[in-house]
Amino acid sequence: MTIARPHVGASTLRPNQRFNWPKTIAITAAVAGAAVFLLVTSRRGAQGDPRRVNPHPAATYVVNGTPRGEPALWGFQYWPEFFGLLMLVIAVAVMTPFVISSFRERKLTHSLMVFLATAILAWMDPLANWVTYTDYNPQLLQFPTTWPWFELSPTVEPLLVIPGYPFYYFSVALLAFGGYNRYVLRRVGVNSWWRRHPRLGAFIIGFAIGTVWDIPTELFMINARMYSYSQYWGPTLSIGGPHVALPLIWSLFTIISIATITVLFYRDDRGESVMTVVGRRLPRFGFQLNSSAEPSAGRKVFAAALILSVMYAGLCLFYGALRVTGIAGHAMPQPWVYQELKTYDPQGVLEKAGFPGPFYRSCCS
Repeated sequence: MTIARPHVGASTLRPNQRFNWPKTIAITAAVAGAAVFLLVTSRRGAQGDPRRVNPHPAATYVVNGTPRGEPALWGFQYWPEFFGLLMLVIAVAVMTPFVISSFRERKLTHSLMVFLATAILAWMDPLANWVTYTDYNPQLLQFPTTWPWFELSPTVEPLLVIPGYPFYYFSVALLAFGGYNRYVLRRVGVNSWWRRHPRLGAFIIGFAIGTVWDIPTELFMINARMYSYSQYWGPTLSIGGPHVALPLIWSLFTIISIATITVLFYRDDRGESVMTVVGRRLPRFGFQLNSSAEPSAGRKVFAAALILSVMYAGLCLFYGALRVTGIAGHAMPQPWVYQELKTYDPQGVLEKAGFPGPFYRSCCS
């Protein structure tokens, strides 16, 4: 019988086994140092990159002191601060129980390893933004747009993607797998399709829950002007006015990601997950590979991050093809809302559609 059970029981280690405090302190200090570095080097607003700054914004509205093409949603002018704090709080709240369990068990729990892998996936966000024409609000706290990798993002690359990936992907996948485990795997017969294909079943459930979560959430965030999509291909869903539209093909990117993370939660009767299998197959430089050995926690996290990165790369390859071939050449029916920035128009599509300039074409049009 292959029912996945969350590993929340007592520690399986020997009572006299000591916790590796030096290693824990070193990792904690490294994470804290990286956080301080990112905060110190971060920016906010449009200043600092003359390639993108609009020197003469034609502001129809002013939102929190910033020129805008539209008024703030519901008159609330602090949506960037609200969402940034919300994502950080929820990511910490979701992570804390798994951190506590890891301390009690003297090892990284399975769920915490999935959490870390999801957070690591944020490194690919600039590329994902580039292939989907995702324009983030420049009032978000952001990486410097002059840094080579982050300049791929059409407008800015926000810092909130680091807690945002666990918030948006991990938490939803966790709920999806919890429902799948409780209401499907534990209630179907031993010879049912769900038991014979548990990982595919997890993907299907994750896909369904991801769809229910992503579409309304994205529409709300687009209405709040946390980001927008400047070009698209295929049908769009518009709720909140003709200027707000969600391309369903871009939403599929997020939904597939949530479904893939849902699969990582599943473990068979031996306690093995996809990350265990991949981690065991990774080369061990300097050591003889033992196909039956249990991979270390670090190798599992790396394996999970590798799985997610390969998935993301495949999606980016597909969506990138839509971009470079000109298939995604339809301009969104909305004004360029971020007036403090030049209009992002890498292929001249928005200019032909009547959007006002000046225009910015990015580093890799």
